[in-house]
Amino acid sequence: MAEAELDKHTTLVTDLTRRIDELQVKADEAARLKDQVDEYVFYLDHRLTLALIIHRYRHAADRLQKTENVMEKYKKKLQEGADLRQHVKVCSLEYNHVGHFNDLSFSHWKHKMPISSTRTQRLRRTTARSPHSSHS
Repeated sequence: MAEAELDKHTTLVTDLTRRIDELQVKADEAARLKDQVDEYVFYLDHRLTLALIIHRYRHAADRLQKTENVMEKYKKKLQEGADLRQHVKVCSLEYNHVGHFNDLSFSHWKHKMPISSTRTQRLRRTTARSPHSSHS
């Protein structure tokens, strides 16, 4: 009976040793697969990080484009303001030139004024004497 018991235990030990070897192969495969999953997760994490960075750069580029558009708009307004100031300056110079011309014209015609003034005074006197006149 002891021999049968010994054979039974020997068979059990052999089966268990074989089962341990099989499980060790599966454990090695599981460790290899875990390493692959870790690498893939690492890769995905970096991809997500890159995607986030790209998204932020695109957002920044959009904001930059909007800012450039606003700057261009204000640049045009500044140019329009400068053009308007230039136009006002030209108009002012023309007005001053016309005023100066009128002053020259007045000086030129000034010597003829006393004659006209005398005629105007005569006309006023005549009108003042007229019965239809509304002047007192």
